[in-house]
Amino acid sequence: MTLPGMIACDLDGTLLRSDLTISERTIAALAAARTAGVPFVVVTGRPVRWLAVVLDRIGRYAEVICSNGARVLDVDGTDLITWPISPANLAEATRRLRDELGTVHFAVERHTGMVKEAGYRVRADLAQPRELELAELVTEPALKLLARVYEADGDELLARCTELLAGVATPTHSSLAAGLIEISADGVTKAAALDWLAARHGVRAEDVVAFGDMPNDISMLRWAGHSVAVADAHPDAKAAATEVTKSNDDDGVAVVLERLLS
Repeated sequence: MTLPGMIACDLDGTLLRSDLTISERTIAALAAARTAGVPFVVVTGRPVRWLAVVLDRIGRYAEVICSNGARVLDVDGTDLITWPISPANLAEATRRLRDELGTVHFAVERHTGMVKEAGYRVRADLAQPRELELAELVTEPALKLLARVYEADGDELLARCTELLAGVATPTHSSLAAGLIEISADGVTKAAALDWLAARHGVRAEDVVAFGDMPNDISMLRWAGHSVAVADAHPDAKAAATEVTKSNDDDGVAVVLERLLS
């Protein structure tokens, strides 16, 4: 069997188990990919500040795509390239969403971390971001705009935001929690960033194997030559994938990697 030219994998709900741990079986499979010389690229919606705990466990031996494609990090953690949302498009996106959706609360991910409006709730166990008025939120470029409409259905909200933000920004979602939409610069997706990185390695899309589970992975799953959704993935992610493996709690990524690298 021909080895993949590159392996690209989402973290939460895909590589990581539900308790956010990584099994020894999965770590062994990743080590086998490294030994075989196949680049293993993490492709995640997480910001940089939520990566170290995972990368320290699996090894820092490939680039990382984070913030849903808005930021690509080199092996040493430095930026290779970023695609932020401009202040003008941040202002336009927030205006359109608030005008059409009514009660919507915003936060933004900048290079320096998150800032948010007072009404945007963050889990109590996390560091609480600085609060700003909306006019201040949109004064600097942002890697992601986060929009919350509490009690809304995530899929329905995504469809509405996609319509409203056409030509301005690209929305998606990666959480089973209802009402949270993650918004990138127009055209910025996991697939777009992976295409850029694969070209840097001289790897063709058809030689990439990608793993994912949620709507923010769909572009990547469609782009890759072979794509894999875990068993408990979002239905749209399963539909976009070439195959469905076992769940993240049953080491679905490792199961496929063992087969591909054997």
